[in-house]
Amino acid sequence: LKAYVDDSYSFERADNLKFYAPYNKSFPAKQTDLLILWDEIGLPHDEPKQPEVFSVSLAPSPAVIGFIVDPNAMSVLFPEAKRAELLEHIRTFAVVGKRWPLREFLRIAGWCNWAFNVLFLLPPGLSALYEKVADKSNLFAGVSVNTSIARDLAWIAGHIEHLPGIRLLNAHAWKPSNDDVTVVFVDAASSGGLGIFFPSLDLGFQCRVSELPASADMHINYLELLAVASAIHICALMDDTPHRLAVFSDSLSSFTVDVFSSLRAQPPFNSVDDVLR
Repeated sequence: LKAYVDDSYSFERADNLKFYAPYNKSFPAKQTDLLILWDEIGLPHDEPKQPEVFSVSLAPSPAVIGFIVDPNAMSVLFPEAKRAELLEHIRTFAVVGKRWPLREFLRIAGWCNWAFNVLFLLPPGLSALYEKVADKSNLFAGVSVNTSIARDLAWIAGHIEHLPGIRLLNAHAWKPSNDDVTVVFVDAASSGGLGIFFPSLDLGFQCRVSELPASADMHINYLELLAVASAIHICALMDDTPHRLAVFSDSLSSFTVDVFSSLRAQPPFNSVDDVLR
């Protein structure tokens, strides 16, 4: 069972039903077990809030936190009406110089984060917004939309409008030794040098970065990120684009892994994400 705020949801085989006497009807077995548990601990529940049994092939799937989930197709769909509503809100909000209460900034961030459950490559677009509101707490105080926020939100809106709005769920176990995996080694030096090497292609690149973040403490982290982003960018430009990429780095810091796993970084590092946009 999965839980989100006050909703519980899961999946069950269509033929695995279990009768629940108090409501005199059958539900998916997991749902019936949950209702029985709630009865045992004295947690109240209402029959109208229990979704009826349905067949995915015969009826639309129920909404889970606003998305249409199809367990048979292993997909999560962004409803078109909600997509249009979010686009209208972003474009109304993202006007340079426009002042909004802080709570509106937080609202648009929350709404976008909800969309990222399906459009999961777009979090870099909120970096400038988070920087703007980081030290503010008065929800009713006016805050101006700056150029960076407007640009990044426009980038998010463009992708929301044109991406298919469906996330296919799958799971594949693989390792660097698999035949369909391209291996790349990357390294960075604090002086500004980058090195990238694809052993299977006998192909290497090196360069020196002339512009670094103002803070010296950020140099090596920035360069490690840039080396990984550059390797991914090089692969994207190949005629035979790799489907899987294993990146090896001598960086012992979890910083690089965290940034690419979450796609969230502070503004000085977010320019690295621009390479991948």
